[in-house]
Amino acid sequence: MAYSVNTQTTLLLEQQNEGVVMTDDQANDADPRDTIELFVHRPTEHRIEIREIQRTITVAEALDLADGERAWLEETETEIDVTVTVVESNLEHRGHVHVNRCHEVITKVTYNGVAKEHTFHSATRIERVFEWAVSKRGFNLTPTDATEHVLQITGTTIQPDVHDHIGSFVREHCSVSFGLVPKIRPQG
Repeated sequence: MAYSVNTQTTLLLEQQNEGVVMTDDQANDADPRDTIELFVHRPTEHRIEIREIQRTITVAEALDLADGERAWLEETETEIDVTVTVVESNLEHRGHVHVNRCHEVITKVTYNGVAKEHTFHSATRIERVFEWAVSKRGFNLTPTDATEHVLQITGTTIQPDVHDHIGSFVREHCSVSFGLVPKIRPQG
């Protein structure tokens, strides 16, 4: 974020090639707490977007919820009341919110031809799914073997980041399938 004042005494706020111009009076009246930024995770191609939202609008408006969509805090099963304002919801600045129609995701992981299923909450990060898959409840990999593997969406080459939400990969049904595959090792 960069601030500069030109000869007409306007304050120019530049952020990621987008400018917002405020007069001196507006700049003095602006309260930085009038808006917050949220990381919004969705089951779309881009999976995550950063939204700057007014604290006085409802959560449903802020998240632009479609029919049947609900919202949860990251890594919790706490559903957010979308009928209240953002300030009433106590959403934190730069917090992570997961939006999905699925509360739970049936997750299948296959390793060496054996498949195991577990149900995770939609806002669960891939890191937790991986930890389950390599644990005694999953495939019981040694710590060394676990470090040499990664989750990959079945039928693709997509290996989700550990911070992605499991619900971000749901399409038609509330399920997703992964292979537990060796990490690609550079040869050289």
